[in-house]
Amino acid sequence: MKVKELAKFMHDSYEEEAKKVGWNTQDKCKVEFEDLPKQNKLVMLKIAGLVIKRFNHKEKSNNKDVTDCPHCKTKRAYSELYDAYYCPKCKFWLEKICPDRKCEFCKDRPKYPQ
Repeated sequence: MKVKELAKFMHDSYEEEAKKVGWNTQDKCKVEFEDLPKQNKLVMLKIAGLVIKRFNHKEKSNNKDVTDCPHCKTKRAYSELYDAYYCPKCKFWLEKICPDRKCEFCKDRPKYPQ
């Protein structure tokens, strides 16, 4: 799961569950994730990144460990800044840039990880 996807899910779920228990959240936060105040959105993204980092150490796909670079087998690294995995040895991204041109993570992502 990607950071932005989890942050959006957490925001939407928080607002939905708050309504169910009668919790009145701030009016400026009763909006879509993309329309949240900048600082609020950044906090949600940071927390989502921490959750993923803490609870998603290894991903499994068809019982195959996907934590290694498919080319050199080096353990992949994660860029919180660009919400993407890359190979620190080969110096290339292991994920494509998303199609959203306004994406906070992808719009300024360099061609190669640094």
